[in-house]
Amino acid sequence: MKEISAKMGFKKIILLMFYAFPALAQWEAGSSFNYKNEIPGTGFGIFVSRNLPVQFSSFGIKTRIGFDYFFSDGESDNLNADLHADIVAILFYQNVQPYFGLSFGGSRYSVNEFDEYIFFLGSLAGIKFPVTSWIHPFVEIYSNKYFSDFDEQKTIQSISSVQIAGRAGVIIKL
Repeated sequence: MKEISAKMGFKKIILLMFYAFPALAQWEAGSSFNYKNEIPGTGFGIFVSRNLPVQFSSFGIKTRIGFDYFFSDGESDNLNADLHADIVAILFYQNVQPYFGLSFGGSRYSVNEFDEYIFFLGSLAGIKFPVTSWIHPFVEIYSNKYFSDFDEQKTIQSISSVQIAGRAGVIIKL
């Protein structure tokens, strides 16, 4: 009886190893340098994405969750921290992989006397350059619509609720 359970345990381990490695190929992690047209203008971002079961030979769909942090270079403590979730459609070509998507999330925006938590919606478009099967440099441009009026008396300058930003970074396929 113990011999049968030992064989079953060994079979379970083999099956787990067989199915675990293809599942890891569905995940990506990345980091980026970010720049946007409003203050604070420079920052960095990190994200994790997962392919959805909707994958075809020429395109696929994935979800992505990320965090972007923008800060000011000056003496004031201006910051913008965005937590976002994205749905991304990607085209699979040989040397480049263009993609586009929609985004939503929440943000903490703190400029001078203005300090609020804000909801936003956005759109994005980018392109990945697969160097190897697991390293993909990328560039991306995105636009966010913040659902807030940036009170000019508190911010001491005019800040648009529609902001355009860009990312450049590296994606690692896990």
